[in-house]
Formats: sequence, structure tokens, C-alpha cells
Amino acid sequence: MSSASARSAEAAPEPGGRWLERLRALLLLALVLAGALAAFGAFRWYVFEDAYITFRYAANLADGHGFAFNPGEAVLGTSTPAWTLLLALARRLGADIPTVAAVLATLSVAASAWCGARILARLGHPHAGVVYAAALACGVFALHPLSTMETGFYCLLLHVGALCLLARRELPLGLCIGLACLTRYDGVVFAVLALALLWFDTRRVPWKGALLAAALLLPWLLYAQSTFGSVLPNTYHAKSGSQSSALAYLCASLPLFLESSYFPTLCDEPLVAVRALFLPAALACLPLLLLLRPLRAEPLRLVLVLQPALLWLGYAVIGPDPMHWWHVVPAACLALLALLWSWGELLARFVPARLARGSALVFLGAALFVVPREVHRQGQLLRSLGEYHERALAYQELARWFQHNELTDLSVLINEPGYFTWLTGCRVIDGAGLITPGIRRSGPKEQQTSVEEIVARFAPDVIVANKKPEGYTALQSVPRLVALRTELFRARLDTLARDWIAPATPSAPPELTQPLAFDFESGEPEGFWGAAHFVAAVPGARGHALTTEASVTGFADGSLSSPSFLVDFDELRFACGIQGEPAKLEAQLLIDGAVVLAQSCAATSSNGGVLRWPVGAWRGRVARVRFDDRDPTGWLWVDELRALQHAQQESFDDFEGEGWSARWSTTFAPAPLPYRTLAERLGLRFVLGRASASSLGQAGAGELVSAPFVLTHEALSALVLDCGGPETRVELHVDGQVVRSFVGARSLRWQPLRWDLSPWRGREAVLEVVDGDAGAERGLGIDAITLFDAARE
Repeated sequence: MSSASARSAEAAPEPGGRWLERLRALLLLALVLAGALAAFGAFRWYVFEDAYITFRYAANLADGHGFAFNPGEAVLGTSTPAWTLLLALARRLGADIPTVAAVLATLSVAASAWCGARILARLGHPHAGVVYAAALACGVFALHPLSTMETGFYCLLLHVGALCLLARRELPLGLCIGLACLTRYDGVVFAVLALALLWFDTRRVPWKGALLAAALLLPWLLYAQSTFGSVLPNTYHAKSGSQSSALAYLCASLPLFLESSYFPTLCDEPLVAVRALFLPAALACLPLLLLLRPLRAEPLRLVLVLQPALLWLGYAVIGPDPMHWWHVVPAACLALLALLWSWGELLARFVPARLARGSALVFLGAALFVVPREVHRQGQLLRSLGEYHERALAYQELARWFQHNELTDLSVLINEPGYFTWLTGCRVIDGAGLITPGIRRSGPKEQQTSVEEIVARFAPDVIVANKKPEGYTALQSVPRLVALRTELFRARLDTLARDWIAPATPSAPPELTQPLAFDFESGEPEGFWGAAHFVAAVPGARGHALTTEASVTGFADGSLSSPSFLVDFDELRFACGIQGEPAKLEAQLLIDGAVVLAQSCAATSSNGGVLRWPVGAWRGRVARVRFDDRDPTGWLWVDELRALQHAQQESFDDFEGEGWSARWSTTFAPAPLPYRTLAERLGLRFVLGRASASSLGQAGAGELVSAPFVLTHEALSALVLDCGGPETRVELHVDGQVVRSFVGARSLRWQPLRWDLSPWRGREAVLEVVDGDAGAERGLGIDAITLFDAARE
């Protein structure tokens, strides 16, 4: 078919009347707008880390600090100058950058869906265009979670560019090409391909379009070269070379490409399930052979086939991490257009036109109902995954912590600088090398820059990473390890420790309201998250349970965290059991992101036991319970999680008041160990108040022995600072006999102690805390000693 006949065929009204064509167009418009509205509501909250790097550049540019991530540092760390300039303009006009980005990107996806439908209509298959629009509106290729990236805008430029190419409109094509190359550098692949195809088709050099594209792109290239010393962004050097060969990249990226292709249908399935889709994916591509004739008739259409293939091969040569699947999403959209075009060619041979029209209208009507619900489901699912909690919530919590502790004036080494810097304004050193030159975290291991090398070169004040180098003091361990340069830690200790000495009103409200009580009878409770599952039953568990069994999750290990809650009770109790290595299967109590208690689920089989934790020392603080599985072959279960209040209780000693010595006949030292000494030796999470009784730092053995007292309550609880071995112990003596004891295991943690005293109630007893270890760096301590009666739920 000639070009002229193709255009006249498209202009001819479809059999059945123009009203059906108009109805289909109206329904199609309603579908893409409904999908956009649903996507904005369902994914506006989603934090895509890389997007916030661009946001930071845009904000600094709009605020007069130049095109920089850290003001004053000339580093090109964003790969999308056009998107950055657009967002900077929006901020200059008073708009909120993340909101504008979400609106523009969502509308861009909707417009791409509409343009894709128009492309397929030009190719003679408007009904296939209906399917394409529904796929994009529903979020195929995980487009919706990319809603703050430039991806949607770039997709739109490619779709409009393809329409201009098919219509042989040279100047609009040049405009699209120039903007596409400014939005993402890989737009040059589309530019070269489109101009070459137009030249081949018209037998005339498309110099007007090429000049227009160059006029848009050249000023930026000159500015980038003169300002940053290179037109290539720093991200190119940081992310390239992760694969040993192009073939290795292609093989590794194919499963991820398939996974995104079937998204959202399988977005709640583990990646292993995608392998079963290789055969149907291959069969789905077979109709592409039918495109040979129309491609020979009009070579311009080759853009839909060659662009995805060339881009994928280009990334194979560069070799980024295949997990960065969003690189190929725009090209994947064009590949889907080609695939649906081929299916249109196939079905047109067997399906009558009337049936095709009717089916398209029915499909559109059903999609209008299904797509918004499905998009909402995707958003809810994403909120329940670790991605949301480990990035969005974790960085919000970390930013609040930095602001509350007045650390935002310090330089911070962090592997993901975007969202954290956006929230805090800190000057950062990017451990991934995206916005800090001279750091490489991809490629062969021997070429990667170690944390020690980064610290030696840049000397950050604070480190947020997985490793604490020498000369730094750890402050937190969850959601990220935070370590402060030791001299700064000592200088700011009073500010850092103020909440640990006298808890203030929580800076953020807890997610969970009391009472804290979970039996897991109805499956997964709202707010729990992590790489683990809730199952209907586990052998030996009482009722339904929570488990991190590897065979269930598809992961070798994982963890599961509760929602945050306010500690306004005395005791936390839960049943638990394990199958595997006890040291790698434990329950943890987190206060403000720091692990303050950690204990292995006591039993060595799935029969389990009950753990009881005295938590009154952290009353008024916001906490989480986390169940940690680091055993590749083991698993744990937890059930009957309860918060309990003691019926009657009295403080035996918390070592805060001046009269503490009256309770003790023998002491470790003339005074309890002050919080500054404890914090400098072990860290902030060991601070329970202004002081604790401890033998740390004292050479030789020592004892803390109470004066005799009457057991007037049913139970005793305490927290034991376990920094010594078997020579350290806590004992309760009645009539000269040891009736209850705790033996040190050098866990370097506070360990919960809870003793039932009911057999000896009313009798006289003596409490002894014995350090039989002569090492000055070892020892033990005790705090928050409480006598109480049976707890009530």
C-alpha cells in the first residue's frame, strides 16, 4: 500500500457510522482520565528515591543556588535536565515540586495511552489501540510507581514523536526529538532512528527537524561542558559496568522485563513465578512475523520495532544494574505497540469487523469499571511492602530524628541521598556515587569504593550506611545505621541523650492505638510489614501465627515489623518458637529506631514458649516489635502478642534518686554509672536514665548486694546489662539458697529479667549482682528493678 492510500484509508469512516467512532473516542478518553485520576490518588504518596535527586536540583536552581545538589558543588548528578528545568519553573511559580511532578507524570501516562491508541488507529487497528490504552491506564510496566520520575513525560515525547514521524511532520518531530534528548540522553537513539527513517522514506535530508532538535539540545551541552566538565551525568559512571558482558546484562534483565510486562497482574507474586511466563511471552511475540509486509510497505513504522531493540542493546553495552528496570520502560511501551499491531494484523484475518467493534466497546465499558479498582489495589499492595516502609517511612523517621537532634548542619554520608536530603536539607556525600564524583559502587568488586576509602577522602560528620568505621560512635541501627564522628558525639551528647534521660512527647504519633493485642486469627493485621508472611497454621503454634519460613516467602531470610505503638504499659508478652539456629532467629524491641532489647525465641523447636519483656523503662516512647530471621534454612513463628499492665507494682530501685545506697549493703562503686559514661562506651540505646548500676570499667571482681527485704509481690522484673560471660550473674537468695538466677552471655545488650516470686512470697530475700570477671572492659549492670503482682490484660 502506498503512503497516500494508507492516509486515505485512515481518513475513511469506519463501517458502522461515525457515531460508533465518536463513542469509542469518548470512552477511550474517559478511560485514560479515570486511570490517571486513580493513579494520582493511589501513588501520589509513593517515594521513588532517584526522583528526589532531581527535585533537589530543581529546588536549588529555583532558589538561586545554581544547578547543584549541594549548593556550591558543580556536579551533574541528574540525567534529566529538561524535567529538572520544568520542575524548577514550577517551584519558581510557587508550586510544590513533588505534587507537580506527580500531576505531570500521571497526565503524561494518560496522554501516552491516548497517543498510542491513535498510532494503532493510523496502522489500521483502532481496536488494538483500546487494549493499549487500557494497559497503560492500568499501569503496565510498573508505570504508576514511577509517577514522580521523568519516565511518563519521556514516554509522551516518544509517542508524540512517533505520531509525527508516521505523519511525516518534520518540524514537530524535531521538537519532540530535542525535548526527548533533553529529558533523557538515551533519546538520541530515537532521534537518530527517526531522522534516518524519515530520510529513507522521503529521499530528502530532514535538516529542518535536525536543526530544531540541535538548537534545543546544544545550549545545554555547552552549559554542561563548561560548568561540570562533561556532558555526561555522574550517574553514568556510577551505574555503568555492573555486568561482565552485554550478554550477561540481556540474560539478567529479561526476567525483570517480563515481570514489569505482566505488572500489575503478578505484582504481588515473587519473581520466581515469572519464569513460568517465558513460554507464553515467546508465543505472544509470534505474530510479529506478520509485520514484515506492512514494514516493507512503509518503513517509517520500523520505529516501533527498532527503538526498543536498539535501546535494550545500548543498555547492554553500558551495563547498568538490571534491577534498574525503569531504564527500558519507555521503549517497552513502543514494543507493546508493535506487539498489539501484530495481533491486530492476525485477528483482522479471522474476526469480523462488526464483532471487533462491539468487542472493543464492551471492553472499554468493562475497563472503565475495572481499571480504577485495579490501580487502587496496586497502591494498597505497594503500601504493604518493605519498599514503602524501608524508604518512605524509614527516611521520614530518620529525617525527624536528625531535625530533633539538631544534626542537619552536619555533612552526611548516605547511599541514597535523594529523599533524605529533600527532607532535611543536609549537605551529603553520596555513597552510591550519583552526585559525588570519585565513588564507584558498580562493576567488579575490586573496583568498587569501600566505605573506609570514602571516609578517608571526604571525612563526613555522620554516616548513614551498613558499616561503622573506626572513629565513629553508633547512634541508631534501624531503619539505618547512624554513626556520628566520636568527637562530635561527645560534644553534642547532652542534646542527643535528652530523650533517653527524660522521654519527651513523641515527635510523631504512633501508628497503632492501644490495646496492643494480636492473635493473627484473621490473617495479616494492618500495619505489619517485611519480607515474611502470615500463615494459617504452623506446627506447634497455638492458633494462627506469623512466620518467616523461607519456603513460604521465597526469600532466604527476612524480618517482620509491627506498626509503631506508644509504650504506655508495663509488660510485653508473646508466644514464639523457632526451627533453626537460635542466635539468628530473634525478637527485638525498637525504640526510636534503635534495638534496645533482643532475645532469641527461647525454644529450639516449633513447640515454642512465652517471652515476657518489662518495658516500663521506655514508658512514653514510640516503639516497634520486630521478628528477625537471619537463618537461611530456619524460620520462626509468633502468636498471642499482648501489652499488659501490672496490677500492683513498686520500684525497688532505678538508681535515679539520692537514697539508692540505703537499699544496698555492697555496691560496685560510690555512685551509679552516669549516662555519659555508658553512652560513650556502648551507645545511646544503652541509656535508661541519668544513671545505672554497673561494674563496667572497673578492674577486678565486684558485687552489688542488697540489704535483706521481704518479698511482698508475686514477681520481680529488671533489665540486665549483659557485657560479661558466665562469671557474671544476677541471683536471688532466700534462706541462703539461690532460687532464681541470670547468667551472663556477653550479648552486649540489655536483657529482660522476669522472675516469679510467688513460692517465696512473704519471706526475706537478698538480691546479688555479681561480676566475677576481672577484665575492665567486661562486666554487667542492672536497672529498672521492679516488684509487682500478676499482670492483667
